[in-house]
Order: sequence, then structure tokens, then C-alpha cells
Amino acid sequence: MVRYETEIAKRYVRTRKGTGFISFISVIAALGVFVGVMATLIVLSIVNGFSTELQERILGTNAHVVIIGAGEDGVTEYTALADRLEERPDVLGASPFIYGKGIASGHHGRGGDDGIILKGIDPDRERRVTDILDRLEAPADPLEPRDPGDLPGILLGWQLAGVLRVGQGDEITVTLPFSGTPSPLGFIPRVRRFRVAGILNFGMYEFDATLGLIDLGTAQRIFFQQTEDPTAHATAIQLRIRDVDGAREVGQAIVSELGPHEYWQSNWIDQNRNLFTWMKIEKAAMFLVTALIVVVAAFNIVSTLIMVVMEKRRSIGILRAMGAEARSISRIFVTQGLFIGSIGVVAGALAGWGLSSLLDRYRLVSLPDDVYFIGTLPVRLEWLDFVLVPLVALVICFLAAIYPAWRASRMDPVEAIRYE
Repeated sequence: MVRYETEIAKRYVRTRKGTGFISFISVIAALGVFVGVMATLIVLSIVNGFSTELQERILGTNAHVVIIGAGEDGVTEYTALADRLEERPDVLGASPFIYGKGIASGHHGRGGDDGIILKGIDPDRERRVTDILDRLEAPADPLEPRDPGDLPGILLGWQLAGVLRVGQGDEITVTLPFSGTPSPLGFIPRVRRFRVAGILNFGMYEFDATLGLIDLGTAQRIFFQQTEDPTAHATAIQLRIRDVDGAREVGQAIVSELGPHEYWQSNWIDQNRNLFTWMKIEKAAMFLVTALIVVVAAFNIVSTLIMVVMEKRRSIGILRAMGAEARSISRIFVTQGLFIGSIGVVAGALAGWGLSSLLDRYRLVSLPDDVYFIGTLPVRLEWLDFVLVPLVALVICFLAAIYPAWRASRMDPVEAIRYE
């Protein structure tokens, strides 16, 4: 059964002769709520899209967990250890790698110099853990030398290749100041020449501008040449696991089994904690900023209801004289405010869902590749946003209606009728 307060509130919302201005203000207030809810949902969907896209890029390029040898010799017997780790039910793939830093130069002085991070990989095993070899702009030449006199191959990020002014088939020189040889004349840096076997496009600046991939055997001869058997060493074992959100727990469990004094672990969550914390803060800030549109619309609801209270003084006085309680009068205007707000909230939620779906499906907005890591605007709809945002908007509309409703409930019936 519908309460009489609701019926009166509906009647006050409708357009009637002589009240066109108030009805127009009601429409403006509903439009304000509509724009605020729609804008908030679209902005949050875009932020979700960027966050998801970035996470997928990170998980595709980085290993989920890295098991690192604590000693200077890194991980010995790495093949047996990788096979052992792959037997775990929570591990999908394991791959050894070698990591080092150097300075790269274009051959014959054609290009500039820039820092480079060399990563020695086993291509077959690398595909079990990351998708970096799928980022080639064109089919690559083999990393291993074809003949004994040939140069080893290297895969360069496209931005690094641009700085060095080299392309596939060109030569580069890499100076390794941290892997040199002591001599009576001082510390002599190690210098190696490479053939550019291919160009990589990761879509992430930190990799495109610094990374160079070489064969694991080549890296062993460079970085572990002073050991008795260079082929027995690797810097670490990288893992792909089933539950990416449990990367820290998996890494800690593996280190506990292998020995915390011999190994330590790193994972994608710890490596990118600051980035994802910043994105969460950004999402909250964007929500607050766009929610201010709803707050502004709520002031329109306040002004609309105050004018309705002034116009309906005689009606309020008659209702009070007939025995209506103060809380019933208050409920009428709170309900009217919720009617105005709910119209804007429902329309805004539907418009936000529709426009976000269109942006997600058809990728209508293009982005410059040299500024962003993707070419089109990413959008991801999350049901929780489409529940919380309308609820918050309705709460704001409810709070906006409280003061006008309170004023109406405090109106003296005799005074309200006397001057009409």
C-alpha cells in the first residue's frame, strides 16, 4: 500500500500550471545528478582500464616470482633447480636468466651512447615464463652465432635502438664497467660487440629504452668468465605461477624450502607496489573530483525543495491542521528530493554503462603511442563501481533533502494558512 506522503511527493514533482519555474529547476537538478553519475562511472571505467592494461603488460613482461642466488656465483645447477621448481603444482614455468648492466654504443660512431641492461635468456624456457619474445616487430635472427667467427646476437628495445641509430643486422658495442678485469694499470672494463638480431616493442618505456636480450650461453661467458665453469651459473630463476595475487607467498615458501641463507625472492607485487598504490590513490581522487558534480546538483535539489516549501505553505498548513504529523511533512519533501535524485542517478548509471561499453567495444578514442603505452583508450567496467557510485549519489541527494524537509516540518499550521 502506497503511503499518502509518497503520493503527495509525486504530485509536487509533476509540472503544474503556475509552477513551471520550479519544475524547470527540478529538471536542472536531475540533469546535474545525471551528468555527475555518468561522468564518475566513465572516468572510473577508464582508470580501471589503464590499471588492468598496465598490470597485464607487467605480468606479460616480468616474471611473477624471481628466485635469486644470495652468493656472488648466483644460482648453480640452475637447470636441475628450474626442473624441480616446475614440478610444484603452483608453478607453470621456470626459466634461468643472467642480468647485468653496461653502456651501449652504435658501431662506427653513427649513434649515441646509452645505458643498457643485458639479460641473458634461454629462449625456449623464456616462453614458458614471459611473452617478451612475442614483442618482436619483425622475425628475428638467431641469438647464437651461426659460425664461430660471427658476432652473438642481441634483441634491443625500439627506443634504445633509436638512440643508438641501429637496426636489424647492424653492430653495437657494449662496455661492461662492472665486469672488468683488474690489471697493474688499473681496472680494465670489458668490451663486447653484438649483432642486432631484432627489435622489440614492449609498450613500456623502462624496457623499450634500456633492455637488451642475449643468449644465456653468451651471458655466461661474459659475466661468469672468471669462474671455473661459466656454464654452471645463472643470476636467478624466474617463475610463472598460477595465482598471480599470491606471488609473495609462493616466493617465500620456495625460499623457505631451498634455504633462506642461500636464496632470496622478489615478486611482481613488491617490484610494482608504488605504481599500483599510486593508481589506487588516483582512482579515489578521480572519484572525489567527479562526485563534486553530484554535490553541486544536490544544492540545486536543496534550492528546489525550499522553493516548493515556500509555494506549498498553504497545503502544508492544511495537512498539519488535518492532523498530519511533522515527520509526515518531512517525509514528503525527503521523498520528493529522492525522486528528483533517483531519476538522475538511474539515467546517469545507464548512460555511463552504455558509453563505457561503447568505448570498450569499439575503441573509439585513439592515444599517441609515443606518450602512452597503448594506442587506444582502455576501458574496463567493474560492477562494484556501478553499485557504489549510484548508492553514494542517492545518499547525497537524501542528505540534500533533509534541511528543506526539516523547515517544512517546523512550519506552524496557523501561520501557514493565515497569510494565504
